[in-house]
Amino acid sequence: MSNNQFTLDRAREAVKLKNYANALKNYENFFEQTFNTSYYGVRLSYCLSEWKELADIYPDAMISLQNKRDKALQLLNKTKEPEQFHDYKSICDVLDSPEKALKEFLRLHTEDRALSTKIVRFIWDELIRKEEWKICLEYLDSPLKKYELYFDNFDTIFRKHVHDDSTDNDKEIFTHILNWYIKEVTNILLVLKHNHKMADYSLIRKRISSDLESRGLSKVEILIDRKLDNQ
Repeated sequence: MSNNQFTLDRAREAVKLKNYANALKNYENFFEQTFNTSYYGVRLSYCLSEWKELADIYPDAMISLQNKRDKALQLLNKTKEPEQFHDYKSICDVLDSPEKALKEFLRLHTEDRALSTKIVRFIWDELIRKEEWKICLEYLDSPLKKYELYFDNFDTIFRKHVHDDSTDNDKEIFTHILNWYIKEVTNILLVLKHNHKMADYSLIRKRISSDLESRGLSKVEILIDRKLDNQ
C-alpha cells in the first residue's frame, strides 16, 4: 500500500472513530501530498467529497476547506498554474458554489486571456450550462479538429473494449466513454448552433453520421439529437 493510500485510509478510519481532528489532518495531508500524482483524480473527487462530509459535522473542517479554496485562488494568480484553478473549481463545486469559479474565469477571460485559455477546459461544462455561447466560441478555434480528437479517443476505447467476448468491465468502460463522447460532441454543436456557425455545424454533423455509421453505431446519433433538442 502506498503512503498516499495509507493517509487516505487513516482519514476514513478516524472518521469512523469520530476522531474528527485526526481525520481532518489526514485529509489535509492527502490533499497536499497528491498534487500532480497518480492520485490526482482521487484527490479532487473522493478526498474532497469526504472532506465536505466531515465539514458538515465538524466546523474546523469547513474552515479548513474554505481556506484551501482561497489559497488555490491565490496560488493561481501568483503562479499561473492551471491546476490551481482546477483545485479552486473542484472545491467550489463541493461547497455548492460553482458560481465563484465561473466568476473568476470570466474575470481572467477579460484580464488574462493567456491563462484563461489554459484553464477553460476545467470550466467548459459550466460555461455550457450557463449558456455562455459567445465566450465558448472564443475558445473553439477549430471545431472540426476538436471533434476529431474526441472521436479518436472514443474510437480507441470502442475498438479495445467492444468485441464478442466483452466482459462486464469492458461494457462499463464503453458506456462511460460513450456518454463522454455524446456530451462533448453535443457541446460543440450547441456552441456552433447558438453562434449561427451553420457551415461548421453541418460539416460536423455529416462527420458524426459517417463515423458512427462506419462503427455500426448509427443509433448513437439519435441520442445526440435528443440532447440538442433539449437545449
